[in-house]
Amino acid sequence: MGGSNHSETEDARLFEAIAHDMNNLLAAIDGYADQVGGALPPNHTGQGDVQQIHRAVKKASILIGLCRGLGPTGSRRVELVEIAQMAARLLRKLRTDGGEVRVEGISASAAVRGDGGALLEALLHVAGGEDGAGPPVLLPVERGSLLGIRVAFPGGADPGSTAPGRTRELLTAMSGELVRSDAGWDILLPAADDAPSRERRAPRLRRVLLAEPEGLLRSFFVSALDAEHVEEVVDGERAHRILSVHAPPLDLVVVPVDLDGFDALAGYRELRSGNAEAVLVLIGRSELFADELRRLVENDRRTIVVDKPFNVAQLVRLIDELLREPVDTNREVSP
Repeated sequence: MGGSNHSETEDARLFEAIAHDMNNLLAAIDGYADQVGGALPPNHTGQGDVQQIHRAVKKASILIGLCRGLGPTGSRRVELVEIAQMAARLLRKLRTDGGEVRVEGISASAAVRGDGGALLEALLHVAGGEDGAGPPVLLPVERGSLLGIRVAFPGGADPGSTAPGRTRELLTAMSGELVRSDAGWDILLPAADDAPSRERRAPRLRRVLLAEPEGLLRSFFVSALDAEHVEEVVDGERAHRILSVHAPPLDLVVVPVDLDGFDALAGYRELRSGNAEAVLVLIGRSELFADELRRLVENDRRTIVVDKPFNVAQLVRLIDELLREPVDTNREVSP
């Protein structure tokens, strides 16, 4: 047991070190792109390429943040439908064929014992590696004491005769299996029968405003949050309209302070004028806030301030903590 814990700790450290180095490389690329853009005339055709580099760096930074949030976590209860839905949302962004990845028939009570990040990686590897076969369907599967997700390709397409080696390694480390099926692959882990099922408890969040222009990050939040209704917006004007209407009340608001058309101070006042209990997540550097907004946020026990890139899983845990029990001060999340 001690050796296993030591190995997991070393893996986590290596994982974090790689993420840190990748962020440093991205910062350098972004900086060089700024220099190139500054050296070119404003109307030069190369400015479009510079903006493409900035957008690619931003997306890569978000992906690194997601990976950091899904790093080595050890064995715990993992709900299959959450992992499947998260994988489907990410695959819709990452697959080159543009097809719709569907999740069908996976019960909310189906749970396994393992590492959620490793299971997601395994699922993305298998389901995302067969673009030529078309988008797969993610289905439930059960083999003895093992539960899991079947990655079924359309028309019984042959997903290849050799099991992906990295996927098999991930599952073997969690006492799981990767099994070839007629339609694709079965990803299996030990069932977690001792934990309460999600079907027995009501959704924690009734209404969420997610004002985030980056689609991949929105998809991750929607998958990670337990909510009845999520209103996804990409512009400040619509965000202000939603914030100004207090019925039904919002339980959670996630918004970047630099969202196009969004006035962060006005938005804060709109929310708090009729809703003191909603959790508010402001994405941006607090030192750049207007003085009045900074003062209000510092004294608001239901506000979280975070800057990109951030650990998404840690942020979701802080949101969950605030929803369960009030805290005295705002919480900040380190990148």
